Amino acid sequence: MEDLGVEGEAIAEEFRGLARANLYIMDILSGKTGLLEEYCSFLEDNPEELLPGLGAILQAAN
Repeated sequence: MEDLGVEGEAIAEEFRGLARANLYIMDILSGKTGLLEEYCSFLEDNPEELLPGLGAILQAAN
């Protein structure tokens, strides 16, 4: 995508963050426990993803 402008770039960055969060959840639920430390760092930096992230970690642990 070209020439999104400032507002468009902000929206695209928001979607990148959501995609990254979803990829982490899928990886954790798929058993890739090696990413757990990296995912926890991501959750510390993105507190809005903390509750869904902890839910995914607990689900994967069970």
